[in-house]
Amino acid sequence: MADLAWDVIETTGASLFLTGKAGTGKTTFLNRLREKSGKRMIILAPTGIAAINAGGVTIHSFFQLPFSPYVPGSRANESRSFKMTRSKLSIIRSLDLLVIDEISMVRADLLDAIDDVLKRLRRSPLPFGGVQLLLIGDLQQLPPVVKDSEVHLLNPYYASPYFFESLALKNVPFRMIELTKVYRQSNLEFVSLLNEIRDGNPSDRTLARLNARVIPGFNPPDNEGYVILTTHNEQARLINETRLNKLSTQIQSFSAHVDGLFPESSYPAEVTLELKVGAQVMFVKNDPSPEKEFYNGMIGAVADITGDTVYVRVPGRVEDIKVQPQTWENNRYEIDAESGDIKEIKEGSFSQLPLRLAWAITIHKSQGLTFAKAVIDASRSFAHGQAYVALSRCQTLEGMVLQAPLTRASVICDGRVQAFTRMSLSRRIDDEELARMRGDYRLACLDETFCLEPLLRLAEDMYRVTAEAFSSLYPVAVGKLGDFIDKNRVSWRSLFSNFAAQYRRILSGATGEGTLSDRLRAAAGYYLGQLGDLKEVVGVFPDDHDNKELRKRFSAARTALEESVSQRVDILHSILNEGFSVEGFLRARSKGVVENHRREAQAKSRPSRSAKVSTADMLHPDLYFELRRWRRSKAEERDVPSFTIMHDKTLLAIANEAPQTMEDLLAVPGMGKKRVEFFGKEILDVVASVQS
Repeated sequence: MADLAWDVIETTGASLFLTGKAGTGKTTFLNRLREKSGKRMIILAPTGIAAINAGGVTIHSFFQLPFSPYVPGSRANESRSFKMTRSKLSIIRSLDLLVIDEISMVRADLLDAIDDVLKRLRRSPLPFGGVQLLLIGDLQQLPPVVKDSEVHLLNPYYASPYFFESLALKNVPFRMIELTKVYRQSNLEFVSLLNEIRDGNPSDRTLARLNARVIPGFNPPDNEGYVILTTHNEQARLINETRLNKLSTQIQSFSAHVDGLFPESSYPAEVTLELKVGAQVMFVKNDPSPEKEFYNGMIGAVADITGDTVYVRVPGRVEDIKVQPQTWENNRYEIDAESGDIKEIKEGSFSQLPLRLAWAITIHKSQGLTFAKAVIDASRSFAHGQAYVALSRCQTLEGMVLQAPLTRASVICDGRVQAFTRMSLSRRIDDEELARMRGDYRLACLDETFCLEPLLRLAEDMYRVTAEAFSSLYPVAVGKLGDFIDKNRVSWRSLFSNFAAQYRRILSGATGEGTLSDRLRAAAGYYLGQLGDLKEVVGVFPDDHDNKELRKRFSAARTALEESVSQRVDILHSILNEGFSVEGFLRARSKGVVENHRREAQAKSRPSRSAKVSTADMLHPDLYFELRRWRRSKAEERDVPSFTIMHDKTLLAIANEAPQTMEDLLAVPGMGKKRVEFFGKEILDVVASVQS
């Protein structure tokens, strides 16, 4: 099943929910994907600790989402602005795959909030902005949290808080694959018992077999590595504190070192760790060294403490493990300036001994861990999946001790999860279905290449702000942009409709259409001409409009259009040079975004762009450009915006009238006595120098 999941993610655009029982290799799959996938991806998780463990970042921090509920259709959603860095925007717009780990803890409304952000920032009406999703987790484990104060806000929109109730996800043809091979437990009988608990319908025989492990009042002996799993934090804290105080050895404290940005909520270990020789501890990190001496969840006892080094004795090992501080990184995603790849950049670090007191731990914090021996009171379970999480932490039935009998009432399983799982697993992905999904993905990539309507919508956005900003200054240029849009509104739609039908016929095996490669190359050349025409009509307006708000809106509209055109041009050139392939399409699409990011960074170090205004709007264009250069130098000299020296409209009037005397200059609208007094001689000198 892991190989099938790999094929779905790597060779199709279908979104996938990858699930499986505890210990079936979901984390292993994620690590393989991170190392070997050809798609541009980011990895997110709902909590800080889950994100650190997955090697990603949190959902809220990456998308800059508030922790309040997301209410579909709320005006608050529409009014939200997303102030993201250019690098993060480039990441989002070049993203192929969004991975969310521990999806069982993600609420439906949070997934809809992600959909909202991706649609806006990727300028796409498609669900999640057209990004493929990989959702990893086990719905039979602990559920998402909804506060009592949030229930009334979410109930009108969602039948349950689980991620699969997301309104956006219902518009995505996502599939579910379940990993079934259990690596944590090797005993088939124990695996069968756990499966019945997981499914929420244990038989009398299963309950009897598990309850045979009940030992009332069991007090774990020292140095045998038993962990007590509790339902509440306070229970675990009291047990650990009591057992530590009983030890007669000297207490020693170890303080964490935090460098840079590392949110407190994401700390992976204790800020102040108090230990004694003889204390039972658990490793909270996998050993990064080649020796791999310890793993997350390994239990041992402190054998010795020397300075900052702790020696831990683990049952079955001859030598004690030498433990020194380990470092966890808090990362963010950036675009690498050289390669264009999405890179993890360290923002901060947390260094501490990778240990915690482990006579007791909560069931919630045990999720994802494995214990050789555990003492469990699952009879007090109060949430869906809690009993299953606790029991499945154990490697063997013999290593489990129950403090009280397990009943059907304590095996809480949400029927909504069961119904969703049954329905999803009934839709198997066979070879024929996988081939269809690959074909659909190829068509989606072709459609994205040759459908120009998204560019036309961006051109219309630019025209609206251009008409407001420049109609009085450059009416001919504004008119040309409007005419271009009107002319192509119908023709581009018809062009795509006809060509899409043609390549679909070729792909279906129809004859008489020529080869697909030839048709795509010919179309790429024609489309490049169309985009060249578009670039010409939008590239004639200057950026530095006098009105600050209009200048900001115009710059944003032009940038959005130019970035999209540039990206499409890169894809079309790729087809001309290499032919079409899905892999080539993905490379060219991401390259376009990265190149836009580079150009934007370079532009920040240069003066604002030179005007390329249509000469149809001016009588003396050379004079106009020279006057703009003069105005810019005066503005830089005084450290003020250009429009405070002279408005564009006045500048254009001077260029058209080419005044020869102070009296001529005074007659130009917008000059006035003060400006003539301050700048008259310099302006006349500019006029004379151009006309000489």
